[in-house]
Amino acid sequence: AVWQNDNESAHRGAYLVTGRRIALKEGLAEITFDSGAVVTLQAPAVLVIDGENAASLQNGQLTAVVGEEARGFRVDTPLVPVVDLGTEFGVEIDEAQNVSVHVFRGSVALESSEVVAARCIIVSGQAATVSHGGGATISNLPEA
Repeated sequence: AVWQNDNESAHRGAYLVTGRRIALKEGLAEITFDSGAVVTLQAPAVLVIDGENAASLQNGQLTAVVGEEARGFRVDTPLVPVVDLGTEFGVEIDEAQNVSVHVFRGSVALESSEVVAARCIIVSGQAATVSHGGGATISNLPEA
């Protein structure tokens, strides 16, 4: 992993406290939360640790593997909070700050926000795109 700034770098096994900003310039970083949720951050990306079971993705992409013990793991994005319902999922924020959520296993909830009027559930094999234009578009992922 190559960090954006030397003072933001983290070494293997480092404990990341709440409020810690992680700016990844190149490569991948795996983060295990106290709750047991495991996030793989893919550069370029910026993530803030919000607590033992929550983070804010400011830009870039991540995948999360969330076991039963971490159910409810939350990823806040600029447009919509994504809440795990026991799953494996990915979140990507593009350059225009649109948010894409892909559910590989289980389900997630897109919580109500200024952009999404009501809570939506996205299930395994589905993806949702949330744009500044408003609302969420849900589609099926292509078969692998």
